[in-house]
Order: sequence, then structure tokens, then C-alpha cells
Amino acid sequence: VVDPQGVIQLINPAAQNMLGWPKNDAIGLDYKSVVKITDASGNAITDDLSPIRQAMASNKPATNNDLVLVTKSNKRIIVSLVVSPVGKDSHETGVIAVFRDITREKEEERQKAEFISTASHEMRTPVAAIEGYLGLAMNPATAVIDEKAKLYLQKAHESTQHLGRLFQDLLTVSKAEDARLIPHQQAVDMIAFTREVVEGLTPKAKEKGLFMNYAPGEPDGDGNKRISPVYFAYADPDHIREVLSNLIDNAIKYTPQGSVTIDITGDSDNITVSVADTGLGIPPEDLPHLFQKFYRVDNSDTRIIGGTGLGLYISRRLTEANSGHITVTSTYGKGSTFSVQLPRISSEKATELQSTPPAPQIPQAV
Repeated sequence: VVDPQGVIQLINPAAQNMLGWPKNDAIGLDYKSVVKITDASGNAITDDLSPIRQAMASNKPATNNDLVLVTKSNKRIIVSLVVSPVGKDSHETGVIAVFRDITREKEEERQKAEFISTASHEMRTPVAAIEGYLGLAMNPATAVIDEKAKLYLQKAHESTQHLGRLFQDLLTVSKAEDARLIPHQQAVDMIAFTREVVEGLTPKAKEKGLFMNYAPGEPDGDGNKRISPVYFAYADPDHIREVLSNLIDNAIKYTPQGSVTIDITGDSDNITVSVADTGLGIPPEDLPHLFQKFYRVDNSDTRIIGGTGLGLYISRRLTEANSGHITVTSTYGKGSTFSVQLPRISSEKATELQSTPPAPQIPQAV
């Protein structure tokens, strides 16, 4: 327990053992002398970012699950920290800080992520080989098979492709969770860039009989061509391509009939790419969980549509890695709209970035 001046008033036996400070030595000292916390990289936490100071200043609870506690003997412990005001006003009564040692939990999470990353990486090679041989078996120039056998091979080929996508998704997830999802950003003309992504997926929409509408540059209601501003984002094109491809592909998959409309709007600070469909829609109770890992809407309409439950989670992490965010609005039975917002840069800044050669990238181990 810390008083409003930051002086320790109480320390229980569990905290004494964790911190390595006897009760008589700790009480009466400034908490920063006893409770030394850093971030995961070992950088000292400044006063404005300290959960203890935040709780004192706001008179509201503060939590953090990614701090490192440095004990009296300089041992580093990963802790979950919850700081709550004592009484109604922390400015008069101070706060109580509760630590929980989560070092073992974090290590187990790291081991799980490492296993998933290693297993996915190792399994991609044989799966790619199987996919290649199945492709050769179905090629009339390299093999002669009857129609029935060809149908079986096509099913096997589709399943192998699905397995390959799953392994790639798992690799991306493991990178996101251990801070290896580093964007290589550059100036991206979002109008031209998004048009390219849309054109690549238009044949898939046509196969289902859907109308694919790319709104920028299309005629308005009066038949006049709509003139869109030039929108530049500073982002990793590979990341944004994966996000937009996933959202548009989902819109096509979950729209039995009707249309998919992609539009780009913005202001001086942000660019918003929206993907709207006239499909199945999302039940209200599923919306808060939609961007969670492995979460899929489970009802009679969606059960027959394949997926890993990782696409939207990966899209969220990729968007956030590029300083953006992703949102969704939906009416069940009528359709959904997913929106990706990215910071906008000026045309002058984009020209400057395009004329500057990119910094060499250091290869990363996978």
C-alpha cells in the first residue's frame, strides 16, 4: 500500500518474498526504490507510464500484464500488476498495488508459439511437394487419368491448398505474438493499389454470379464520373494486400447473391477502405468476438463455408502493425461492412519517400 506521497505504508509477506525486501526495510521508503519495474525490453517505466502513478492521478484502477519486476537481488520477474485506489479518493488515501508472478505462464506461451512456428514451417515443405505432385497428376501433359480419378485428385489438391494456407496463417500468428511482425513501410497509392487487389478477386465473384463494384472512379447516380482524391498511406504493401484480400474474399464467400462494394474515403489524417456486401450478415452476439483468434460464427448458414478462424485475427494484427485499425458493422441477414483505417500522408511526403531508396532489410530467422 502506497500513500499519496508515494511512500510505502504496508507490504505483505508475499510481496516481501517476491521483491526481496524485508518489511522493516521497505516501509517508509518511496515505492520507486522498492518496486522497480521495466518494460519487456528492460527500459525503465517513466512516471507518466507507471500504473501506480496513473491510478493516483486518475483515481481509477490501472492494470498491466506485460511488466518486468526487478527484485532487490536484480532478478527479473514478469508480473501482472493491478493498482486500485484505497477508499474513494486516492489523492487522500493512496493506492494498493497487487503483483502476480506470471513468468511461468509467459514462458509456456513462448514455448507454444515456438512450437507452432517450428511445426508450421517444417510442414509447409512436404505439403508444398504434395500439392505440386497432385498438380502434375491432374495435368493432361504429364499424366493420363479418367474423370473419376481426376475428381478425387482435385478434392485432394483443394484440401492440400487449404492445409498450406493454415500453416501460413499459423506462422503469421506466431510472428504477431512474439513481436516479429515488422512492417516494411513505403508510400502506397491506395486507389491504384486497392483496384489491383479487387481486379484479382473479380473472377471469383463472377463465378458466384455476384456484382463486384469498385466505387472510386465509377459513375455516380447522375452518370457523371466520380473523381476521387489521391490517397497515399505509409504502410507495408504486403500486409495491406493480405488484409484487403482477406476481407474481399470473405465478402464473396459469405454473400450468396447480390454484390460486394469496395470504396475509399478519407480526410486530411486518415484513409478508410470499406468492403460492403449484401450477404449473410453477422449476429449481434458474435460481433464483439469476431477478431479473436480461431473464432468463427457458427450457425447453419456459415457451417458449410470453410475457414480457419484466423483470417480476421491476422487482418487486425497486420492493420495494427501499420498504425491502423479495423472495424465492422453488420445487420444479420442483410450484409456487413468492414472498414480499414490507415494514417494518410500528403502527396509531397509520398513523392519524397518514393524518391528515397529503401533501407536494406536484415534477413530474419523464421
